[in-house]
Amino acid sequence: MISPHHPLQLAGIPSAVDEISALPETQDSIIVTWLCPEYPNVQDPALLRYRLFYQQGFEVSVMGSSTSKSLDNLFPTLTTGEESSNCLVEAIISNLTTGTTYAMKVVAVAPENTQGEVADAFAVTTTFGDGECSV
Repeated sequence: MISPHHPLQLAGIPSAVDEISALPETQDSIIVTWLCPEYPNVQDPALLRYRLFYQQGFEVSVMGSSTSKSLDNLFPTLTTGEESSNCLVEAIISNLTTGTTYAMKVVAVAPENTQGEVADAFAVTTTFGDGECSV
């Protein structure tokens, strides 16, 4: 947990997102959800957007590369209060290869295009049929 006096907060940079989860939607798509940062560090947390980076394998770059892809400008789908812990973001990644492992990272982006603290990377494997993907 970042303290209220953490340098990221002072710099206006969002902290990392929390509680990332991934579930299969179909054999070639995955639903990824996460909670908004505990410390959004912007005047209006509703102005934050999110970026999900992914690529085949076990590593992914948030700096962009010829093999990584990203879903940009993702916004919260559910806000039940002013607390960031009540803010949920959902992304669907489709057209994936069945039975393939993908590395993913999520980052919050402030209105000035300042990228926040990057959440820990995680790997997800799509399924061959009914069942769950692994995270």
